[in-house]
Amino acid sequence: MRNYIPAYVVTGFLNVGKTSYLNRYLHWRSRKENLRFCVVQFESGEEKLQVQDLPCDVLHFSVKELEQDTREISKQIGHFFFSHEIDELWIEWNGTISVSMLYDLFLNKDSKEKLMLSHYSRIHKIIHVADADTFPILLKGAGIPLMQQVAESDVVIVRNADTRQKMIHIKDIVHSINPDADICRTNSFAEKKLPFEEIMPPAVTFMLGAFILIAVWIFAKVIFQMTNLPFDKIINVFLGILLEAFPFLLIGTLLSSAIQIFVPRRVIEQHFPKNPAAGMLFAIVAGFCLPACDCASVPIFRSMIRKGIPLSAAVVFMTVSPVINPVVILSTYYAFSGNWKVVAARMGLGILSSLSIGTIFAFAKPSENILKETFGSDLCTCGCMQSSSGTNKPAAKVEQFLQHSRNEFLNVGKYLLIAALISAVLQTAFPAASFSNSNGSLFPSLLIMMVLAFLLSMCSTADAVVARSFAKQFPMSALMGFLVFGPMMDLKNMIMLSGMFQKRWVIRFAVTVFACCFLVVFLCFHAGLGRYLP
Repeated sequence: MRNYIPAYVVTGFLNVGKTSYLNRYLHWRSRKENLRFCVVQFESGEEKLQVQDLPCDVLHFSVKELEQDTREISKQIGHFFFSHEIDELWIEWNGTISVSMLYDLFLNKDSKEKLMLSHYSRIHKIIHVADADTFPILLKGAGIPLMQQVAESDVVIVRNADTRQKMIHIKDIVHSINPDADICRTNSFAEKKLPFEEIMPPAVTFMLGAFILIAVWIFAKVIFQMTNLPFDKIINVFLGILLEAFPFLLIGTLLSSAIQIFVPRRVIEQHFPKNPAAGMLFAIVAGFCLPACDCASVPIFRSMIRKGIPLSAAVVFMTVSPVINPVVILSTYYAFSGNWKVVAARMGLGILSSLSIGTIFAFAKPSENILKETFGSDLCTCGCMQSSSGTNKPAAKVEQFLQHSRNEFLNVGKYLLIAALISAVLQTAFPAASFSNSNGSLFPSLLIMMVLAFLLSMCSTADAVVARSFAKQFPMSALMGFLVFGPMMDLKNMIMLSGMFQKRWVIRFAVTVFACCFLVVFLCFHAGLGRYLP
């Protein structure tokens, strides 16, 4: 038995074919399944909804009603659900209205009025309809509301993409705004192209998840036994790393999400000095005070460049903030058993590396525009709007904060799982002195750990625990390379930057960051820094 009615939202600008989509899709679904629909329309285009021969109820609300009182609309829909048996809710959203008002409909609660929309329904999927001929023009002209609709969509249906080049162009635009969106092309809204995802009952979902987990466990055990690796020991080490790292990962995502949602980006931009040298010093202070995650620092970096802040200062902020902020300091202190020398070494090497990177870009400025023409400047990688939500309601802000925290935690959590598993396997498979200083030069071990940091894409709030788990296999110099370079540049960051900046500059930036971090760590340990560290 379902706990709530699934809501499917169809977004898109005026006259792109949202009603055509609903007409074709609802008729097709009614032939395949015995369902009763409710369609809520917030706009009326040239084509009318054809539901005379369908088990379907239609509710109409004007834009004026929506803007005046979303609570009243939520109440009316809730009362309708109370007196009718509905299997699915379909919402035809107005293309000129912010999606934040849509979320308000599902967030509204009233202690005196229990029959609200939030009592009956949850948004299950958002489908955006776009016309290939007008989509790029509309994005530039319609501004934030349309961009936000694309950002929040699970599926984007593209009409009139009659050539391969046109479809590639639309995909590039959509993925610059929403990298996770599924895109399908259809000129006639053919049924086989219409996306739909059936909701499984919670009990079935739980049983399926448990079955997959058990199957993976058995498969992994067989594989490890075939390679003569002690499976139980690997699992124990793996779980130990996770238990130590997850609290710091949670703290980091909560704090960075709070900054992302509650601190306007313009506050950071307006206080940056325009002088390159002063800007780099200010960037270090700002990076220490703001526990910004990758999700926040990369869009902020792009915005700084667009606002005219010197490239050197913006680069220093983006590279130093994930290394020296308070959460990273706390997690490093904990991971290395309260050794402040390790914490100070990480901060010092991070600042030196970041200043070196900024200095290089201060004197070797790019000869061309490094920004790529995209439409997602206000978006972060987890799909949340940064400062364009269009609402100042506390409940909506809190909902955005929770959504951002959840998405960011799940997004970076998978990298922690991978990193912890690799660490556990390496610790078990290789002897403690495999890459120790007794083997000679620190060059290979430092190089290995920096490459590993790039591939693992760890969150800096939890990477210290993983680095500490490598202490028996690698010297402290290699661990410092992991802790300094990883937060500044990894595979995840490079993909994010590639969506906003010219690829040639992104490659140059990645090489510069790697070279500076490697040289700073190598030279400092070659000069004797290792004598002061465990």
